[in-house]
Amino acid sequence: LGIHGSPTCTMIYGDNGGAVGYLVGPENKGLMCMFSMMNNARLSVGHQGVAVGERAYQQAVSFAEQRLQGQSADAEGRSPIIHHPDVKRMLHTMRALTEGGRAMSFFTIAAEDRSKHRPLGHEDSFDLQIVEVMTPLVKGWCTEASMEITSLGVQVHGGMGFVEETGAAQYMRDARILPIYEGTNGIQALDFVGRKSLRDGGEALSKLINEMRLDCQKYSEMGGDLGQLLKLLTKTTSQCQQALDHLLSSPEKASYVAFNQMMLFGNSVAYWLLTKLAFSALTQINNGSSERYLFQKISTAKFFASQILTRNASYLDGILNEVESFDEFSVEDFAR
Repeated sequence: LGIHGSPTCTMIYGDNGGAVGYLVGPENKGLMCMFSMMNNARLSVGHQGVAVGERAYQQAVSFAEQRLQGQSADAEGRSPIIHHPDVKRMLHTMRALTEGGRAMSFFTIAAEDRSKHRPLGHEDSFDLQIVEVMTPLVKGWCTEASMEITSLGVQVHGGMGFVEETGAAQYMRDARILPIYEGTNGIQALDFVGRKSLRDGGEALSKLINEMRLDCQKYSEMGGDLGQLLKLLTKTTSQCQQALDHLLSSPEKASYVAFNQMMLFGNSVAYWLLTKLAFSALTQINNGSSERYLFQKISTAKFFASQILTRNASYLDGILNEVESFDEFSVEDFAR
């Protein structure tokens, strides 16, 4: 696959004389300094996943609007493929995952900004906890989503998606490195269940789940046509709580269920934030606005609820089910 535009090289120090090193920061604190850099890099990789997903979506929509194939039920003659239900499914999935990832990115960076720019001595520990908890989710969930989005982008193009000239394959290649960059997503998942969940006894995650519950109460009076979104958000918070409780009660299983745990919480936070956007849009509509994008926000949240949030059930099953089969299959058994 390769990163063809990366000026990668090997740098060697000290082969022709002594290399001089200068201590930066206090002694024996290098790893701490490195992880400060790594956490920023991990967030940046998550943002990159959102960005490449957005571009793949834009190109897929453009192609689907022009490609004529078959006849849709509501048109005469050959129709652009964007009218066909399965193409709509793919495009809507791309859009919902991208907007969910973007919401997660903004939510995390906003918390980071608040934590850094409060007066000295008035730092909000909750904002700091949010950044800590969300970093592996933004890096892990958003980059997993970017692979799905860019793969769907190729699929929308059909056979042309496999042809280099359309550019669709390039986005898929670009996305494939993202779950590997700056700590593979398996490492992100272990970080999520270890440092971000077990180390503080689930305190930070419990606060995050409580924020989701508070929004359920806040928007309950506005329900109306969006009542189903709230009902599913309530169910989602229960799934997250159940997963966290299981992790805290069975920490020895943490490494086995880490990936499903990360994906469950990533999916849930994305849905929560899309629901918040939907209710914000509804408020503006109720105040007289007729901007099309407001209705799109509501439709995107509804699609995520009906087609993507359903994955939570399988993630939760993977967390709660037995893990003995992992070790019953020995290392030697993998060989053919």
